[in-house]
Amino acid sequence: MDYSIILWAFIGTLYGLFIGIIPASGSNKALILLFSIATYFWGMPYEFVAFSMAAAISCTIGDSFAGVYIGVPGANSAAATMVEGFPMTKKGRSSYAIALAVTTSGIQGLIWVIPVMIILPIYLNFVDLLMIPEIWCVIIFSFFTVSLLTSSNILKGLFAVAFGVGLGSIGHDVYSNPRFTFGHPDYFYDGISVVLIATGFFCIPELWGLWKANIKYEKQTSNYQQIREGIVDSFRLWRQSFLGGAIGFFYGCLPGYGGMGSEWLSYGIGTKLKRKFDIPFGKGAPEGLVAPEGVNNAGKAGALLPTLLLGIPGSTWTMIIMGLWQFVGFPIGESYLLEDQKFINTVFGSYMFALIFTVMLSLCLAGPLSHILRINKHVFIVTIICVTWWACISTNFYSSILEDTLLFLLFSAVGFACKHYRISRPAILLGFILSSKVEEYSYTLYDMYDFEQVITRPFVIVVIGLAILMVLFSRKIKVDYV
Repeated sequence: MDYSIILWAFIGTLYGLFIGIIPASGSNKALILLFSIATYFWGMPYEFVAFSMAAAISCTIGDSFAGVYIGVPGANSAAATMVEGFPMTKKGRSSYAIALAVTTSGIQGLIWVIPVMIILPIYLNFVDLLMIPEIWCVIIFSFFTVSLLTSSNILKGLFAVAFGVGLGSIGHDVYSNPRFTFGHPDYFYDGISVVLIATGFFCIPELWGLWKANIKYEKQTSNYQQIREGIVDSFRLWRQSFLGGAIGFFYGCLPGYGGMGSEWLSYGIGTKLKRKFDIPFGKGAPEGLVAPEGVNNAGKAGALLPTLLLGIPGSTWTMIIMGLWQFVGFPIGESYLLEDQKFINTVFGSYMFALIFTVMLSLCLAGPLSHILRINKHVFIVTIICVTWWACISTNFYSSILEDTLLFLLFSAVGFACKHYRISRPAILLGFILSSKVEEYSYTLYDMYDFEQVITRPFVIVVIGLAILMVLFSRKIKVDYV
């Protein structure tokens, strides 16, 4: 990477860590806010990739701070960390908890990004084996996965995917004929911007939780003796740590699912392994903190795999970052993009830079970083809403401010409704993003192949087998994430 890319990775790391530490924020909001500045990076696309990739990774580590210090997780993925981390804080062991959490997350993130870096160049040698039937099956499998695993009711999950595909069909069909433009063909012809969908579904509804949260901040200081103990114990508890990394990576690789809830699965399994401490679970047990923290960045690494290989996002954050990268000119999912070595180096270089630097910064400044939690939540919420609205209207170059604002408000209301009625918003966003692909491939599949040709292809048989296993085991790993 050149110096400008490293600089933007550094800035993205600081930005992501800042947003991540704030309660109820998370990487989704950190990335959504970047739509407001994406237009300024058209001449610097690689710098923007570094900035956004670093922000996503550092934000994931920052999520642990609020869960440990004040018992309010920065994002859903940090909720399991809070179960053991916050009791440690109440016992005066907050520095130990932070060191244990960020060291584990960093180590597993580095370990599990290695398979992704190995697989990508190998995939280029076999790209011709994945034809339209295989990719179409993977898309349908991703719909199937997100329907089964992100909702307590499969019908709600299927409805969410169908609703997303319906939103994605607004604009024009594969023959460029206008459809579902609601009397406004000029505005809707190119479809609805992913910015409006993502901001409406994932930003404003989540801020409501922060508004209602009762946050009690107590000043934290860095205890370097505790930090050293936390680092040492993260290695002593390598079984729980590696277990979390393996679970996070595996579920992160599932197209469309992204491992939501895998931290709770890791926590549950981690409680069954051989223990080194006698502290009861729920009272500050180190084993219970290490297991879910191993999931975090390992899951991020796993989610990159289907995203970069096939253009099928592995999780919600990759759905958003796909939109960001495509906006600045990188067609995610196209095999020739994997031959752009500068792009690949930027993605993984900024990933590792952010991971290592954030861990070091968190360990050295565990106490001072906690002051970010003192930011007035009402000021933060108003600021985020304003910047989010700016992101919505800026992507169309301020040419349709009224229409963009109305859709932003409409999708925010739909997001609230989905959250209330427990309809999976990740499933809707996945259906929206892949709607054009599934339509294009369905037409081509119908014209070029018959049923027997499709069903007898080896890769298709493997995907069908995975779908059957998903049905059999979905009840054991389901998480009602809305």
